[in-house]
Amino acid sequence: MVKTNNKILLVIIIIFLVLLSFLIIYRAYTNYSQWRNYHNYFSQENPQIQSWMNLNTISKRFNLTDEELNQALDINGTKVNKHISLDRFCKEYNKECSVIVENLNQLIKK
Repeated sequence: MVKTNNKILLVIIIIFLVLLSFLIIYRAYTNYSQWRNYHNYFSQENPQIQSWMNLNTISKRFNLTDEELNQALDINGTKVNKHISLDRFCKEYNKECSVIVENLNQLIKK
């Protein structure tokens, strides 16, 4: 009886470890895929600001100061999580995303 319980426990642990391994591999692949897409996009000539980018990426990649970004986002000093995408920002603050993207792209052309 004790030996069968140990065998069952061992099988459960092995199954758990295999599933955990697949989960880790899947997450690593999706993160690499996202990184590759970002890298490919920013490797092209004259990339434009897109709504899928997060605010921190926009600020750093396109050399926008916090004041310029805040002015284009029309947030007037409100603290905003810079790690959210522009799409999510627009949904949370009821803003028109296409207008903000156009304003930001005009800022980087100056």
